[in-house]
Amino acid sequence: MTTNLLRSKSSIGNLLRHRAYASSDVDHCTRDLMYAAAAKFVNLLKQRISMVESKTGSDVTLTAADIHGSIVKHGLKTDSLMCNLLRLYAASGYPTQAKRVFFECYFSGYAGLGVWNTYIATLGLLGDGHEAIRVYANMPKQLTKTPATYWNILVACSHSGETEFAHYILGKIFKGLWEEPYIEHLGTYIDALARKNQLKKAALEVRSMIVYAPNREIINSVLSRCVEHRDTETAKKFSEYLEMKGVEYRVQKTTYNKLAEAGVVWKKNVKIIRQRVKGQSWW
Repeated sequence: MTTNLLRSKSSIGNLLRHRAYASSDVDHCTRDLMYAAAAKFVNLLKQRISMVESKTGSDVTLTAADIHGSIVKHGLKTDSLMCNLLRLYAASGYPTQAKRVFFECYFSGYAGLGVWNTYIATLGLLGDGHEAIRVYANMPKQLTKTPATYWNILVACSHSGETEFAHYILGKIFKGLWEEPYIEHLGTYIDALARKNQLKKAALEVRSMIVYAPNREIINSVLSRCVEHRDTETAKKFSEYLEMKGVEYRVQKTTYNKLAEAGVVWKKNVKIIRQRVKGQSWW
């Protein structure tokens, strides 16, 4: 599919063979072709990302390299295009190529907010939280940080155990956005604490939530880490707190059974997440 798209007579290469990006007299027709070509590449990248994440594609790394080479050949550089290329390399597990794309954008002046946000998310996905923090700290001052920026760096902190910096980021959200952090921000910070075996502090943060009620992701993050770190006491107190507040939630069957064996008494507000069977839906 990719080869046909890049090589056919109606391909992007043929559409752009007469373009002149460096010239100031590029007519509107050529510009429209450039944008149309970039849009086709974006759609192609999104398809490949979906294949990689669902593990249904083959030779994905080669395909990513082919697409990248064609993008460079035709001189296409848009924020959306570079973001999706970064995502594809990250999903494929190739940090060197992702880093090269980012610095190509940076040194050529095409690194907009979307590219910075995506690269921070990429580093978090690849488990390089320290580098993600360094990139975040070196973001140009003229770029206004968005909730996505803060969430991406929190995810990177969560995967690298940087709980102190994650707490610092929550403070920056208050100062930078002048509003309560979103539940995704709080949930990611709580997950960072749970991952680092700071489970009592994680449970305390859940109790401190005023604007939001704890969702299933937050609850499962704490309880599953209690199983991992064998902290039955925190699991008991946490489940009792959720029962007292009347919070209804679902937990994984493995977590449910192991904590029950350890002495956690489950009440009616707790249900087991039904396990997915191949060929069937979740519910």
